[in-house]
Amino acid sequence: MDQVRCLVQWGMSAPQRTIIDAADDSGHKSFFEYTGERLKQTLWVPSVSTCDLRLPKRSQSSNEIGQEENEEEEEEEQEDTDISLREHLNTFAHTDTEMSQGSPTASWNAWASRDIADISASGKVEFHKACWKAMSLVSQRRHLNKLFPATVCYYDVEAHPGVMHMLALTIDDAPCRQREGGKSMVAEVRQVLREFNATATFFLCTDFVQGHEKSLAQLLQEGHEVANHCPADRSYANDKAEDFEASLLQAEEVCEDLRQRAQVISPGTVRWFRAPHAKISSAMRQVVNRHGFTHVLSDCYANDPWITDSSFIADTMVSHASHGSVAVIHMPEKGFREYNLQALRDFLAGATNRGFRITTLSNLHAAASMNYSCGPGRLQKQLRRRRSMRTCGVPFNLFKRRESEIGCLQYDRKLRVQFHKACWKAVSLVGRRRHLDLLFPATVCYYNQLSYPGVRGLIALTVDNAPCCHGRSMINEVQTVLAEFDANATFFLFADHVKEHEPALIDLIQSGHEVANHCSIDRSYAEDAETDFQAALLSAEHVCDDLRNRAQNKFQNRDPSTDEVPQASHHTWSSKSLTSQPVRWFRAPQAKLSGAMRQVLNRHGFTHVLSDCYANDPWIQDSEFIAETMLSQATDGSIAVIHMPEKGFREYNLIALRKFLTGVQCRGYRVVTLSSLHHAAYARSSL
Repeated sequence: MDQVRCLVQWGMSAPQRTIIDAADDSGHKSFFEYTGERLKQTLWVPSVSTCDLRLPKRSQSSNEIGQEENEEEEEEEQEDTDISLREHLNTFAHTDTEMSQGSPTASWNAWASRDIADISASGKVEFHKACWKAMSLVSQRRHLNKLFPATVCYYDVEAHPGVMHMLALTIDDAPCRQREGGKSMVAEVRQVLREFNATATFFLCTDFVQGHEKSLAQLLQEGHEVANHCPADRSYANDKAEDFEASLLQAEEVCEDLRQRAQVISPGTVRWFRAPHAKISSAMRQVVNRHGFTHVLSDCYANDPWITDSSFIADTMVSHASHGSVAVIHMPEKGFREYNLQALRDFLAGATNRGFRITTLSNLHAAASMNYSCGPGRLQKQLRRRRSMRTCGVPFNLFKRRESEIGCLQYDRKLRVQFHKACWKAVSLVGRRRHLDLLFPATVCYYNQLSYPGVRGLIALTVDNAPCCHGRSMINEVQTVLAEFDANATFFLFADHVKEHEPALIDLIQSGHEVANHCSIDRSYAEDAETDFQAALLSAEHVCDDLRNRAQNKFQNRDPSTDEVPQASHHTWSSKSLTSQPVRWFRAPQAKLSGAMRQVLNRHGFTHVLSDCYANDPWIQDSEFIAETMLSQATDGSIAVIHMPEKGFREYNLIALRKFLTGVQCRGYRVVTLSSLHHAAYARSSL
């Protein structure tokens, strides 16, 4: 259960760890055991036999017979768990549909809460801390605008220099959902804001407003503002457009009435709206746009409805806060989320100490709208420097450099593997197909069957870091596995490692596979100068072209009477097939692509390709997990990626490859090269 401790404890303070450790030493079943049992059913994909999180029961007797009985009981329990886990995985396969209307935040809460109902209250809190930490690794600013188009999540200081040292504070579910008198904490919140000379935007659930009009008017008179959060605290994503429209306008009428009572000016050109539960449907968006509202979410949030630890909430929000941030916290009430009052005070203290001025959404918007195009030269120079260093990385790589920050490096290799499995499950919640095109524009991640009917029943397999980076090649073994399943693949080559492997690579090409450009060596080129990257790209492509030409010449010069041409049943062998490669494929090493790299690729006619079917195999050394994860993601038109196995290095990937090919074959898919998938996509779509 140490792997569960690693996942959960990174969000805990030192005193909390001491308390948990003391509880463990008491001899009772610990919180980590409860959490581990549930995490086993939620965060980890592989079968329990290959990813066993069980903590052996504490010995209750030194009698060997008694121990054997305990082991037999445990095996029976494990069989039941295996069955429930399989059922859960079947359910998980359909969660994409369930999540279609919501944000990753709301989706995570709904999904994770299914399986922790029987954990103690403190266990649930720590579980959600761990989950939120994992989610935070992938919910970076640069992804938010792509995930939530036409939604304000923050104001980028590079585009809006006026927001420097400013952030907006928003408070949801105001003023008080409890009808009983004396439950409201509007006065206490107002006092805390006054202490830090801060103003905030209160998003009102207007069904809660009655009886609180006076206190809300006082808020408005002190410089705060109110905004529209619909009448009730529920999702409106499934409502008809006309029903939602009525609710929206009804709530706005209440807000406007409060402004008139307080004799304050209306917010002007911006009418703020935040969808309850962060779920907004296309019908809702049309209504919001038609009535001139601006939908706003946040880039600074700590999931406070589920995490009842004020210190964690404040620390997380302070760590997320940046210039132009939109922070959100839910309204505290007496006996309900009361901890948020202390969290608010601690957050304001932390943000103020970092030099931020806390203001309303409208004030932040006004500052963002100020024209600084000619102004201060030093600021403009700093912003240009930040833009020049910007790269487009994928969420997968975040865990690589964050391990040390969350304390995972102190654990052994097996534990780190389990940690990466948990993180990968969290990433998978936001790495679904519908997000990939938004996160990685002008990059091929898959071919959508709806747009390209010809890809039905086809999956492209790509093998990265070929042929061999450590001198212990397994090209022949990989080729044998592919031949077993009548499969073809695209091998992305590091050109500096091709020498001495040319004959094997030529045989690959003649067997119906193809080679593609993965640059020269296994490092990120995102910070290279444009000319340096261009030289590396063209040098690597020259190596690939040389292999293709040599394979073509070998084919043309063969002796037909003695040489049997190797041929995959789904590949038409000819000299033309060796050189006819209409798409020049490129995959950025470590999936990091800068703006300068993209310009070079476009100039030389390369197509950047990533994947929608991947299991982070460099970090997860479990062939069963890799195969099952990839199978769960594979569908018509998918592009799968696995890294090249080598003797003594990622050797487990050979087993994972065989299991993956077995699975896709059983599901009726044919595994082809990228170019074959591309041809199939456009052959049918052009008809």
